[in-house]
Amino acid sequence: MDRGRDIRKLPGMAPLRFVQAQGRPDLSGRLHILEVPIHIIVTVLLTRAYGIMGAAYAVTLRTLIDGAVLLAFTKRLAPEIALNIGVVGQLSC
Repeated sequence: MDRGRDIRKLPGMAPLRFVQAQGRPDLSGRLHILEVPIHIIVTVLLTRAYGIMGAAYAVTLRTLIDGAVLLAFTKRLAPEIALNIGVVGQLSC
């Protein structure tokens, strides 16, 4: 089983879809545009320091941060269901 793929999939999938379904795809788009330069820098630094594992760490770190920020957007858009989305994301694996 590819654990990296599962980790990348879980944190942001439900919040991303919820934010976009609420008519706010601009939030996720702005977040991803903001992430690009930071991700490039972190990926280069970690890859130089740790090789291919550094690149994997950079992608995992970006994905976890992305999921946390998207969950915060979800909580802001609909506080009453934000916790349920986190539970559904955990159960979908």
